[in-house]
Amino acid sequence: MGEVFTRARGEIAMQKFAARTLAGLTALATSMVGLQIPMTPATAAPSSVTAFADFPSTITSNWSPEPDCGVYDTTDAAFDNHLIGARPAGARTPHCVGGSSREQASAGGTARTTSGLTFTNRTRANSGLGDDFVYGVYVTDDTVYAATNGGGLSISTDGGATFDNRTNTNSQLGSDTVFRVYATDDTVYAATVGGLSISTDGGATFINRTNTNSRLGSDTVFGVYATDDTVYAATSNGLSISIDGGATFDNRTIANSRLGSNTVLGVYATDDTVYAATNGGLGISTDGGATFANRTNTNS
Repeated sequence: MGEVFTRARGEIAMQKFAARTLAGLTALATSMVGLQIPMTPATAAPSSVTAFADFPSTITSNWSPEPDCGVYDTTDAAFDNHLIGARPAGARTPHCVGGSSREQASAGGTARTTSGLTFTNRTRANSGLGDDFVYGVYVTDDTVYAATNGGGLSISTDGGATFDNRTNTNSQLGSDTVFRVYATDDTVYAATVGGLSISTDGGATFINRTNTNSRLGSDTVFGVYATDDTVYAATSNGLSISIDGGATFDNRTIANSRLGSNTVLGVYATDDTVYAATNGGLGISTDGGATFANRTNTNS
């Protein structure tokens, strides 16, 4: 009964979250049907298209970072045979892996905007993902962390081909409903419906920080970010900030810091500038989170 209630709490909270938030990932996509991982086509495109004699050189220089590109006949739907040398008659299409082009080919040809990315979907069935409903993802090198709904924190060390699942039972995770995840070196932060779980051994075991043991604003944590010993937790009752690695927190709210709302859905920081995504606006602080100026549809 406790697990059913916990999972229901998470789903209700994130229904409210989803109603107010729209986010996209260009490299990795999270969804209700698994973890989408971009795969490079089997036939790699050349690194530039300048060998195609009269194709504009700006087709690569206007991309950043520069993708791997080729030029193809428009009938080559699979992009199997890139063209080189003098242009034969007919329409041509640039196709790139890792970028997108807005350039138009010279007279006699056409160009389409395309990223060239295809996806492989990772699920419980084909890779051991904790749950097919994935709220968040973070990647460093070949290690992929997937925050799932009721399946815990799924961790892959082979680029997402297979996953091991960290749960309340096997790793002391605060809850098996994980909203977001962040990692730096061997330290992993999991924002869960039952607290902020912190691991210092790469996700093998966790210590769970809550309102009771660490003064977290709420045990429902929607997002997390960390830099050095400073940890920011976006909770359903304020932005909680720790300067001791997450051992204790001070909570920023509408009342004491002029946040736009006490429901904080995400957080990011760089130096002394802190950005808090709330359901009442974007709170921006330039003093490390002590006070915020709230940006809204009306004032900005």
